[in-house]
Amino acid sequence: MELIRRFRADQYADALSSWTWLDRLAEMTPVLTNVFGDVFLQARDGSFWFLDVVGGRLDQVWSDAAALQADINDPRVQDEYLMVGLVQAAEAAALVPRDGQVLSFKVPPVLGGTLDAENVELADFVVSVKHRWSDT
Repeated sequence: MELIRRFRADQYADALSSWTWLDRLAEMTPVLTNVFGDVFLQARDGSFWFLDVVGGRLDQVWSDAAALQADINDPRVQDEYLMVGLVQAAEAAALVPRDGQVLSFKVPPVLGGTLDAENVELADFVVSVKHRWSDT
């Protein structure tokens, strides 16, 4: 299974529309997503940020595209941002996202959900990200 997913600009815009409480998000451009719908964004200064949709955090992690690429290619870092082990377990359980889909937690880890394939399901990217932290 591919570890990186890309979506259309309108899908990103719709998915992130309920995240306006993160002030800096409006100044960034989504560039890619991991299989769980976490979004990698580029700021105007060229730095890259990571939106953890499960944890509800937006953090500047990389100074530029080269630093992001180096981490994405580093097996020691991949599990933190791409959740490789859990993606492989989901794939073994026949949970493979199709176009427009991501993996999602049935019960988010921040609410006590487990980090295993039994707590993972297929979900529409926009719906999963948009409603993760919204009250609508």
